[in-house]
Formats: sequence, C-alpha cells, structure tokens
Amino acid sequence: MDHGSELLRVEGLQQIFQSGSKAVRAVDDISFSVFRGETFGLVGESGCGKSTTGRTIIQLYKPSNGKIYFEGTDLASLRGKKRWQQFRRDVQMIYQDPYGSLNPRIKIREIIAEGIDVHGLARNAKDRELQVAGLLETVGLNPEHANRYSHELSGGQRQRIGIARALAVQPKLIICDEPISALDVSIQAQIVNLLKKLQREKQLTYLFIAHDLSMVKYISNRIAVMYQGKIVELGEAKELYRSPLHPYTESLLSSIPYPDPDFEKHRNRLLYKQPAHTEESKLHEVVPGHFVFCAPSEVPLYQTKHELGATVSNTASPFLVSAAN
Repeated sequence: MDHGSELLRVEGLQQIFQSGSKAVRAVDDISFSVFRGETFGLVGESGCGKSTTGRTIIQLYKPSNGKIYFEGTDLASLRGKKRWQQFRRDVQMIYQDPYGSLNPRIKIREIIAEGIDVHGLARNAKDRELQVAGLLETVGLNPEHANRYSHELSGGQRQRIGIARALAVQPKLIICDEPISALDVSIQAQIVNLLKKLQREKQLTYLFIAHDLSMVKYISNRIAVMYQGKIVELGEAKELYRSPLHPYTESLLSSIPYPDPDFEKHRNRLLYKQPAHTEESKLHEVVPGHFVFCAPSEVPLYQTKHELGATVSNTASPFLVSAAN
C-alpha cells in the first residue's frame, strides 16, 4: 500500500490507572503511526488496552506518559479553546455500544446536529435541517428518522446514527471503538461496508479497534496486535495474516472460526504462554514493514521463521500449546 502523509503518531504512550495501592498499566509504552486515508486496525483480546488507547488519543483520558501528535502537533502543546475545539472537530469517535452512546431523551435530529451547533457549521435553521437529512441519507437511513428517538431504532440503525453524528463535523480521523461487536452478525458486514464506502467517498482515516480478527483483516490496511498493554506485532494486514510471526498472533488467528463443521472438529487451536523475557524487548522491524515485539537476540529467529513461511499450524514455538492439552 502507498501510504499518504502521517496524520497521527503515538510515541511511548502509557496509561496507568491506580486501583488502591496497585498501579495497572493498561497501555504500556506503545508507538505507532496512522497515515492519511488508511485504516489502521488495533486488535487483541478484552482487557489488552486497545480501547484505552483510542480513548487516550481522543483525550477522554490524559496520558500518563508519552506523546500523541496529530498533524505534527504535540497535543500536550495545544493551548486555547479554539485549538482544542478544532482538534475535537478533526478527531471523532464511533462508540462500541449503540444503545448507551445515544441520548434517549432527545430526537435523532438533535443528536446528529449537536456537533453542527457546537462548531457553528450551519448558516441557519434550514441549512441545519438539510445537513441532518443529508447525513441520514449518507448512512442509509431516511430523513424521517430525524423525528424519532433512539429507542425506536434497531441496533444497526442506532450505530448508523452514531456514524452520522461523527460525520457531521467533517472529521479527518475517526476512532472506531469496536463499532460492530454489539451488533448481530448479519448487521456487522453492512456497517463495515458502509464505513469502507464512506472512507472512499470522504477520504477518511480510521483507527479501527476490534477483537474480531477476520473483520479487521477485511477493513484494515495495517494491523497492530496488542497483548497486555503492549503491541506485539505490527504489519500490513495481508502479510500479518499470511505470515504471523509472534506466537500470540498465531494463537489469535487459530481461534478464528471457519464455516466447515468437519474442519472445526479436527482443527488445532493454539494457546499462548507468555515468556519471561531476560533481555530488553521492544518492537523490532524483522522484515520491511513487519514489526515484532522481541529481544534483540530473537530477531534472526523471526527472520528465519518469515523466510520459511510461518503458518498458524506451526506449533514449534515453546510459547504455544494445543488447546486440547
């Protein structure tokens, strides 16, 4: 893929929460970039820190450490209401729960128009109404939905409202925080196809957070795999699926269901056992564009693994065991 210019850069990001006397490292020193026009997938199991990463980028949480740059500007250096308002217009979020993220007390019209009002994007009441109607049509709903309340809509329709609300302020980056995990499987593909269509039409950039690797592969250009607050592998989507290198990524890929009962009956799922690293481990570029979290001495081993063509059926790693054991 030919990437556009860098839109977002995260450097050494940490998010530490205090739980009594215990410090929990939800995000533990991660770095990555997102380029204009791409979809950057961030995947991992529940509790790995992926949603916390998204919420820290959009400043729902203040980072404990590290830097976040948007269009080359360090967010820590932003001063003044006007600059913060512009950032909040440029970066929007689509939330996981389409039921809890919409205000049930106001009509859909007001939910979508909230950002339009805050940022003064409508010339008058008629223009505001036209913008709301246009946004509803853009996400596949009828203008008549503007008069309804969120409880009158299905889960898929509510998530379309969430997408329309994000689009209303013409953002540059949308953080999609598991936007399909609460939806029926039959609706998930519709929402993902809508997001891909909008990206093409409006030159959007997505940070797509999810635990469903099969769907992330479908929508993402590059993918970062998170485990216990760290990124353990990062690379082009096709490359990562074709040749997973880190044992945890192999474990995740082995858990993706396949629509064949006979295959599922005999397939070998792999469980990951976290190693105790004795050296300083970090993300290393094992092959061009493909990064793995490992110690320096392990880099040649992963390079050899890549040359041999790693597959999820490979159980040679001491950090993978059969789920049947």
